Amino acid sequence: MAKKQKHGSYFDKPKGDISGTPFPDLVWEEIASYLDEGSLFELGRACRSLNDFAFTFYLETQSEYYTFGDFLSAPVGYPPSLLTALRCALFVKGLRRIMVGPKSVETLQDLIQQLLDLRAIVRQQTDCHTLSLYLSSVDFRIQKCGGLAFARGIRVSETAFQELLCSLVTTAVNKGCKSLDISKGTALFTGRAFGAGPLTRPSYSKTKKQAAPVTIEPGPKEGPQEATSKGPGASLPSLGSQPQALKGPRPEVELPGRARHSLLNLKRLFQTGFRKKKPKPMASLSPTPTTTPPSASSAPVRPELEVVSSSKQGIALVPGPSEPEPSLSSQTSLPMPSHGPDIQSSLREIQLRSDMLLLPLFYDFTSSLLRASSSTLSKLVIECSSTPSSVWHDFFTSVQISCLRMLEIIVSMLLVEEMLDIAPDDLAYFLSRHTTLEVITLYGLKPGVPSQALTERLFMPGLRSFRGHPAYVSWILDLDPAQVPRLERVVANTEYYSSNSNRPFDHRLLDGVLQSLGARNLTLGLDLTITEGRDEWFQSRVDDPDSGPIKSLTNIRTLDLNYSWYMVLKPPELEFLTRFINTFPAVEHLLLNEFAIDVESTGWALSETEKVQDFFARRCPRLRTVKINGRLSISLVPVSVMEPGSNGPQ
Repeated sequence: MAKKQKHGSYFDKPKGDISGTPFPDLVWEEIASYLDEGSLFELGRACRSLNDFAFTFYLETQSEYYTFGDFLSAPVGYPPSLLTALRCALFVKGLRRIMVGPKSVETLQDLIQQLLDLRAIVRQQTDCHTLSLYLSSVDFRIQKCGGLAFARGIRVSETAFQELLCSLVTTAVNKGCKSLDISKGTALFTGRAFGAGPLTRPSYSKTKKQAAPVTIEPGPKEGPQEATSKGPGASLPSLGSQPQALKGPRPEVELPGRARHSLLNLKRLFQTGFRKKKPKPMASLSPTPTTTPPSASSAPVRPELEVVSSSKQGIALVPGPSEPEPSLSSQTSLPMPSHGPDIQSSLREIQLRSDMLLLPLFYDFTSSLLRASSSTLSKLVIECSSTPSSVWHDFFTSVQISCLRMLEIIVSMLLVEEMLDIAPDDLAYFLSRHTTLEVITLYGLKPGVPSQALTERLFMPGLRSFRGHPAYVSWILDLDPAQVPRLERVVANTEYYSSNSNRPFDHRLLDGVLQSLGARNLTLGLDLTITEGRDEWFQSRVDDPDSGPIKSLTNIRTLDLNYSWYMVLKPPELEFLTRFINTFPAVEHLLLNEFAIDVESTGWALSETEKVQDFFARRCPRLRTVKINGRLSISLVPVSVMEPGSNGPQ
């Protein structure tokens, strides 16, 4: 007790303020039993350490695993209230990587609410290096139930959603975001989940049967009551509403007298709903100035949208009363190319994995984002499936990124439903304007050859690796070596098309790649994922060497073979692999990617290094090294010098 009096922290606290009180663990457990996501905000105002414990307890009650510290990762699914809870937890200010996939979203209103919460979370951080938003579950939900059912009578304009999503991205960029990844979400537009008519602000309206919004009004003693309506007309509680009904039952614990007294004070606050002061809407509350001090150079942030009652129908989202509106030419956001202050984003990687971002509503924002990031962006990933050729033409002839090093344009690395309709000339023009490119990956593009005029002007002094359809790989290999002086690796795809397309991959296309290699000393990469027609093509080359150029490739010393994690190789496939390797007369180094074997049928595992070594040494005597999945590197010992009695896999 004397020690507590010496510091004075125990008795000098004002009545009702429990911050710094040395409660035992049992008290924390007692307090946590009262918590829900609505209570976390008030607890955060009272005590940072209590907030930390409370939020941890809240996550544990959800029977889910989340990683925190400087990394929020919840891409697989999470309870609908998780982002709201995060938003209310003022201590969550050190998140540098945020990866979220709203799997539990059931309605459009849920999605809007979670995007608002996510924007508020990003806004609270001092910096945000990574923002990843995965909307594939939203697309799946709309495809399953339809856009109207997903909207549930709530009318939201396309412009309203565009403003919200763009403001989220802009907020992250202004926080120093280095990596941005937005995936899917196109079904929101193609599935007609939005209402008709232009709206200048995000707003909602319900049908006449749903005119009365559901509200939460706490009673004087029983505590906040939970909304009972769960039908289509039920609305989300206001961000400024009181906490939900308190949880129970509570454990019986033995507490010290003073600790019990403080706990009862806290309990009374919960039961009265913290009504000593009129609560502000949570959306309008911001971190205290001591945690994120303003500076003269810091840009103002976009006003948070508050959920308020509408005078007519439903609810509406309105901006704060005195905060500035963002625009792409304002100081709060990305600079336009022709005007605006000299502010540039620090994005180094952008993954545009959604056709939504190239729709007319988003196109200007996406283009300006790329232009604003031109001096820092080194990696661009485009994963789309339905964008028309006219949009690709505008995109590839207008966008220029001064320091782009890596480019990926794919439909999907697993299944090509429809090929991307990108004109070969548009692609060649884009490549000709980006001489800094070092790595190019194409998958699912319609095959073709650019015009002779563009081909002759093409010069890529930094290109080291090119992967694409055999037609594009042959085109690159047919260039004058002076046009691609640093080229050291090519990979020819065997693309997997859907059964609806009735276009099985023709392995004879690989012959053109092998012929174009000629006398070049390159790393040759091939996909072995499609088995249909592959064995017949290979056997014809083995039986009649004159029908294929494999045996003439005396300068190819490294093979880079790609499989898929969905393939588990059994002895017959392993036998084909070794025969394929031995067909190349000069191969000494082997790279295997996404390589997995069936342990039961083979009798050995990749973790058994000696057995892996013995397998390849016995079957591929010319090999010197094998590298598997980028991790396992093996130097092979010729069988002639292996120790007698070696009992590796036979």
